[in-house]
Amino acid sequence: MDPTTFADCCGELARLFGAPLERDEVVALIENGRFDALQTLARDPRHAIDLRGALAAARAAGDVDAATSRLNAAFCRLFLGLGPVSTTQPIESAHRGDGRLFQEPAGQMRDLLRAHDLVPAAGFAEPLDHLSVELSLLEQFIRLETSLVDVDEHAATASLHRRLVEWTPSFAEALGEHDGTGFYAALARILVRLLEAGTSDIASAA
Repeated sequence: MDPTTFADCCGELARLFGAPLERDEVVALIENGRFDALQTLARDPRHAIDLRGALAAARAAGDVDAATSRLNAAFCRLFLGLGPVSTTQPIESAHRGDGRLFQEPAGQMRDLLRAHDLVPAAGFAEPLDHLSVELSLLEQFIRLETSLVDVDEHAATASLHRRLVEWTPSFAEALGEHDGTGFYAALARILVRLLEAGTSDIASAA
């Protein structure tokens, strides 16, 4: 996979795991029957199964209004600490050590952001080791390297990619057990495979 497509997919997954779906996004999923950048992964049969599964889950939730309500209720239950287990939260600290939030991974991400003169968007209240932050930063590193010849983010890219590869399988496994809609569980499986597929390319570039 070329770096731009990989970055595009990271960006879309960061958005999907970062906030509840807007109504117009649900309209696009149900009426268009496709994702944005993620749709390029449909050439891989393994990704295609989960892409179809996620779309089927959206349609199975009812009409647009019903689907928006059900998917967003699932988002809140799974990702905002309202569910039965903490491991469905898209936060690295929940999947390392004793699972308490705001632990070492959050501090490491704070330092990484500071080192690149970056700060979260105004109003962002999640821990800095949130999946959406890590994926967005990985996307940005890749775009910088591919567009600016004098930018060297190889080490930072490889390190961030490696930490995502390490903790996201636990997250995907938890969603497979607890996501009643199947929508986010399918996306998490795609995420894990996408990151694993990019391991050799990023390591060799670094």
